[in-house]
Amino acid sequence: LLRDKRDGFTHRGPQRADIKITHNKKPAVDTLSRGQEKTLICAMHILQARLYRANRQQACVFLIDDILAELDEPRARQLITWLRELEGQVFVTGVDKNQLNAIWQLDDLTTTQAHNLSLFHVKQGEIKSV
Repeated sequence: LLRDKRDGFTHRGPQRADIKITHNKKPAVDTLSRGQEKTLICAMHILQARLYRANRQQACVFLIDDILAELDEPRARQLITWLRELEGQVFVTGVDKNQLNAIWQLDDLTTTQAHNLSLFHVKQGEIKSV
């Protein structure tokens, strides 16, 4: 509290997304796998985006680095399903184009959804449309 007064702002609290999650009465960071942690964090962001959309009637933009890292296929597909339901703009990075295409279930997209999908390749700082 003294530090907060001195600095003129709060260092801890919900406005800073400063929460502690437990699993089996232990810190989740000590008990969950990296994939479980990523799933939990993504689920919390998805819920936040749903609440934002419900209250503001606006969609969110998501930036997801290496979506397939630490996630098995069922979890990755669930995350992508949630993202598609939000109908927001999503930027996703990944290492393997074929894996991204397969996990994003491109065959299931409507013509409109497929039209709104863009794929880029970044190589040595240069961006090319694929």
